[in-house]
Amino acid sequence: MSASSIAAAAVASQKSQLQMAMQAVLLKTQFKQDVALAQLIAEATEGGAKLAASPPAGAGTQLDISV
Repeated sequence: MSASSIAAAAVASQKSQLQMAMQAVLLKTQFKQDVALAQLIAEATEGGAKLAASPPAGAGTQLDISV
């Protein structure tokens, strides 16, 4: 093997390693964003369920059905 072919192989290997490292960082970032979005949705739905379950302020517990 010539020196130039060894150098070309080394450059290709470094390029491949850099691409893989960048993909790993992007995947981790995307995962963190997905987790944050899931937490935001969970908080919103829990809060909505609590609001829907409780009566509005000033509301009584009995219904007046007399006409």
